[in-house]
Amino acid sequence: LKDKNDADVATILQSLGEAHYKQGTLDEAKSFFNEALTIRNSILDDYTDDSSVKSRDSLDEKRENAIKEVVATLSSIAILWEVKRDYQEALKIHTQALRVMNKAKKRDSD
Repeated sequence: LKDKNDADVATILQSLGEAHYKQGTLDEAKSFFNEALTIRNSILDDYTDDSSVKSRDSLDEKRENAIKEVVATLSSIAILWEVKRDYQEALKIHTQALRVMNKAKKRDSD
C-alpha cells in the first residue's frame, strides 16, 4: 500500500489547488488538482487490489476514505470547469465522480 506520505502529499496538492482557485489562477489550480488526483487514484487502486492487509475492516475503512478523497478532488476539478464555463467538461468530471461512487457501492454489495 502507498505510504502515508503519499496521502499527505495529495492533501497538500489539493490545498494548493484550492488556494490557486480562490486567487483565480485556474490553470495552476487545475494542475495541482490533477496531481492530487493521480496520487489519490493510485492509493485507491492499491486499497482495492490489496489482499495483504490483515484486517478486512481496516482495509474497508481505508478504501472508503480513499474513495471520498478521489471524489472530493474530482468535484473540485468539475467546479473549476464550471467557473471556466466549460459545462461539458464539468459534466464529464461530475459523471466520473459518480462512477467512482457507484463502482465502490457495487463492489461493496458483491
